[in-house]
Amino acid sequence: MQKDSFTETYDFLVSIIGHAPIGIISINMGGMVTMCNSLALSHLHITGNTKSLLEKPLVNYIDHIPELSEELSTCVKIGRKSFNYSELSIAEKILSLKGRKIINGMVITTNDLTKIKNIDRDILKATITGQDDERIRIAKDIHDGIGPIMSTIKLSIDSIQADINPASSPKINKKLALIRDLVTDVSTDIRSISHDLMPSALKDFGVKPVIENFISKIKITDTFDINFFFSGQNVRLDEQIELALYRIAQELVNNAIKYSKAKNITVQLFIKSDQVFLTVEDNGVGISSDKIEDIEKSGIGFYNVYARTRALNGYFNIDSKKGQGTTCSISFTL
Repeated sequence: MQKDSFTETYDFLVSIIGHAPIGIISINMGGMVTMCNSLALSHLHITGNTKSLLEKPLVNYIDHIPELSEELSTCVKIGRKSFNYSELSIAEKILSLKGRKIINGMVITTNDLTKIKNIDRDILKATITGQDDERIRIAKDIHDGIGPIMSTIKLSIDSIQADINPASSPKINKKLALIRDLVTDVSTDIRSISHDLMPSALKDFGVKPVIENFISKIKITDTFDINFFFSGQNVRLDEQIELALYRIAQELVNNAIKYSKAKNITVQLFIKSDQVFLTVEDNGVGISSDKIEDIEKSGIGFYNVYARTRALNGYFNIDSKKGQGTTCSISFTL
């Protein structure tokens, strides 16, 4: 018997969805699966095949994806609404996940961004590594090039002062003393700049004592009640990871100092097994919730933190409310 027009159209649609380059699942008003393809099941780590899910509640198969489960439950109980997750981690995949209303239900599309994101992360990591390598080169040039020149100038001034009779040339001696002091100040600034570009202690002792020293220098000013706490295993990490952690800690603390109007700042570093956590908490003015997402990626110097954390394949989070302080945290797996 010849198939009717509706059956042919349905079979044609199933064929198109089955060969689509993205995952597709459609559900009716009650949340039952009306159509899906194998790619969607693979993306969402749903066992079974496309036929076994038909006329079954999709929510029963996605307990391991709480974001999607909550969205679908809301759509069924309260009313359909569109949703969009541009980056959602499921198992070892990074997916984009979108839900759109259709006449008799919703269609959910999935797209595996893992390879693209890995490439982006590798490019970002290479860029940051290149920037850090350039800092190291500049620090070395300053230390090995300008430093010795300043020391030679200082020795020359000392030699001239030794050759001049203080009693007969008081003005000249005074000017030389002033020049000597200026050279000393410049030399101190050069050492400080070189250290900021690439702390030698980081290579020699590791990230914990370097962050500790950074915090102690701020504490000496008596402007802030700032404290550093370390827990876990005091082990050496990869040199690039230690440098990234130090730079992130610097950026977050400096942001708290500049913008939060806080009086108390707490920095915590936790290293255990293959997990690393860093938090910087302040009791300042806080950030309104509608501005947090923009700030994470573009505002008040947080972009460097966001970029470095992504290069580590980690997560950066800002927890803040207006008038209730801010807690910035990063976490990643070694």
